[in-house]
Amino acid sequence: MRVWPKVFMLIALVLFAAVGCINAPRQGQQVPELFAASMYTTQGHANFVSIFAQQRVSGFLVPVSIMRTVNDPPPMQQAVALLNGALDSPEYRLLGSAQSKIQSVSLQGGVLDIEMLPTFPAWVVRNQAEERAFIGAVVLTFTAFDDVEAVRFMVEGRPTQGIVGGFNLSSRIVRPTLVNFPQMAPPHAVIYVRMKGSNVLVPVTRSLSRRDPALALQALLDFTPVDNLVSPVPQGIRLRGVAVEGDVAIVDLERRVVNLFLQGAFNEQIVVDALVHTLLEFPGVNQVQFLIDGRVLGPVSANIDLSRPSGRTPINLVP
Repeated sequence: MRVWPKVFMLIALVLFAAVGCINAPRQGQQVPELFAASMYTTQGHANFVSIFAQQRVSGFLVPVSIMRTVNDPPPMQQAVALLNGALDSPEYRLLGSAQSKIQSVSLQGGVLDIEMLPTFPAWVVRNQAEERAFIGAVVLTFTAFDDVEAVRFMVEGRPTQGIVGGFNLSSRIVRPTLVNFPQMAPPHAVIYVRMKGSNVLVPVTRSLSRRDPALALQALLDFTPVDNLVSPVPQGIRLRGVAVEGDVAIVDLERRVVNLFLQGAFNEQIVVDALVHTLLEFPGVNQVQFLIDGRVLGPVSANIDLSRPSGRTPINLVP
């Protein structure tokens, strides 16, 4: 009879190993170096580059990703080319005009100076919908790079003057927290929701009781459908906690998420991307580590590996 406890323990260990769990970092500890993920930087080697464009049907500003090849220029230069007209897509529209072409960019001390045409000031101060959306798209595009903290629009080496869409062009502009739904009282945060009937992720602003990563994720889980937008996260996924250690946001989810992933009833990558990009909207957060019931989890499907921190990923891919 004594053999049964040993058999039971052996089975339990096998099952535990099967889901790929290992001890997770506790709050106050750094995520191990072996989990370090590549960064999305201006001169880095990311296999994609993202810009913000306008979805033609909805009019929403959304990030659009293009996969890179070994022969492409650095991500920053490629982003400039795409914003200047190199993006060719029937679903997304570039903003701006011939007067708003970017001439060059220069990064120093985390601030990206964007040199514009001499015709830019007269065009942008019209402060109409196109100009406001253009400024937002450019700021959102470049502040997505991990090494860019703010941008500054320049003409002939001097800051542009004027206020357009709430952006003070004469100052350094940090990443906005008012996107697509700007009529929101502070505090607020940007969350990534899904366009109903598609896998397009759309950043939208939501008011919170305080600007906090855990509250932003909860707002994503509880998102009420509006304007053909829905939460990309299926019902049943629950947060156990969110902590930020260095530049890594550590998200602890209930074990039920594993069963939901394994059922394959939804696009798992969309769920992960929405959670990750929502947290990357917080300053200083460059990576996201997922835990399941307090432990790091191994691969849960052929496409999803939660064992390593995830940085910025390509979303809304354009062929």
